[in-house]
Amino acid sequence: MRTYTITVNERQAAELQEACELLARIKIGQIDHAIERLPGYYDNGDWDRVHDTRHEIQRLANSLMPEATKRREDGVAWDLYQVIRHRLAWDRAYADGAVQPGEPRKWPEMMGVCYDEPLAMSGLPLATIKEIEQ
Repeated sequence: MRTYTITVNERQAAELQEACELLARIKIGQIDHAIERLPGYYDNGDWDRVHDTRHEIQRLANSLMPEATKRREDGVAWDLYQVIRHRLAWDRAYADGAVQPGEPRKWPEMMGVCYDEPLAMSGLPLATIKEIEQ
């Protein structure tokens, strides 16, 4: 299997993280979670309409992709999301002084799942991500 290296900055990595999460959720039928990320979603004052529209889109997605949650190959985007999320979370913890490189996770300061080691969902080896020393 071929492997590739992509060099991105922190902002680009954050965008890739969000894109991978959205793609993963769409592929497993969690359209409602993707809709919440649309620009302006929380700016709408007509919550009854938003709620009804969201549920109608979810109903349509479920009818179009009834087998979505059974397809293991769709875990690739989730794997990428976890790997990037983990790296960015630990880099923020280092930058904020919550923990120093090489130290174990500090509880309760680092409670979020973003600090958990990524778990492969796709059956493929996890991607790697590391900071480039400049």
